[in-house]
Amino acid sequence: MSRHLVPVLLCAGLGACAAPDTSGLFNALEVHTVQGGAEADADLIALADAATVELRIALPGLSDPDLTDAVLAAWDRGVEVWVVVDVDHASDAGVAAIADAGIGLKLADGGLTYYDFGTNRDVSWTSTQTRMTHAFAVADRTEVVMASGAGDLLGGTRVVFTGHSEELGEDLLTEHNQLFGGSDATAVTAFNAMAKSIADIRWVYPSQDDELVEVWFNPQERAVKRITDAVYRATSSIRIVTEDFADEGLARALQRKAEDGFDVEVIVGASFGSTSSALSDVLRNQAPDVPLLQSVSTEPLPTIAFVDYDRARDGRYHMPSAMVLTHPILSAARLFADVEVVNDQLVDGALYVVEAHGAPTQPLQDLAAIYQDQRALAEDLR
Repeated sequence: MSRHLVPVLLCAGLGACAAPDTSGLFNALEVHTVQGGAEADADLIALADAATVELRIALPGLSDPDLTDAVLAAWDRGVEVWVVVDVDHASDAGVAAIADAGIGLKLADGGLTYYDFGTNRDVSWTSTQTRMTHAFAVADRTEVVMASGAGDLLGGTRVVFTGHSEELGEDLLTEHNQLFGGSDATAVTAFNAMAKSIADIRWVYPSQDDELVEVWFNPQERAVKRITDAVYRATSSIRIVTEDFADEGLARALQRKAEDGFDVEVIVGASFGSTSSALSDVLRNQAPDVPLLQSVSTEPLPTIAFVDYDRARDGRYHMPSAMVLTHPILSAARLFADVEVVNDQLVDGALYVVEAHGAPTQPLQDLAAIYQDQRALAEDLR
């Protein structure tokens, strides 16, 4: 497990008289990688144990008994607790225990059916196609944990952000309030438009060091589209590791960059093609210049896109970044070839971005190690 501090700036009014005490202006957000759900849940457990007033949690599911016990213990000592999980995990032992204790519980993303005016027919997505992939918690409004995945005891590498931040705490609470209030990814208007509103009004959380931290909430801020846009802007290299890849737009963006001579590579997991074989074939067959590898690991891979991690052609670094997504690469559209597909417009989740001003800093190097580890286990899929 690797850890590194990324101090996050909190906005404050500065007087013109005396120099500010920077220890009160900058708080540390720690980025680290762990193996398996139990290690990812350890940070959530510590957060629940330290909560004194309120605790808000959003998870895909809750099958970790230790995390369940920590949530119940917080409730028993008088902490106000609100929990959101995916409706498909309603039978998880932890979810049942929380419901039995009388803790505030919301089951999210339960499927969607509506009339599509573009195709003049009814379209429908099941609850398994509409997903809650959020894995975060906020305690006492300022203590935060955000993960690429948590709440379970499965294997696989996870990326976890922990720390203290008033801004992040407020933005995460806004997202949680929407989810708990019923405005999840399946909430649409009469014209089939997304009903969720943008939750994070800041987006970028500057650091007193070289890192910037960005947080984008899906679907209202279209996480996969942000990765696609970053690929088109890239000046040196693009490398992606993900369990599954099912997006035509991103595949074509990668092919275009590869045709232009940029260093592009994709590593997929054992489940590649399971979300949509047709969309996965776009990457496999219509992006011939993009090296495509498949990890032999049976554990699910995290989704991380590394953009401009290497020097550009002018010899300089241009804002190297690691973009951590809470779900695999999914379609940017709800229909593909007139067929309903699993897509990021109907998935609640988050995109966490770590970005540096110069050469890759230690947090970026730690995240890049995940890619290198999987590359050592990968085989050519062409």
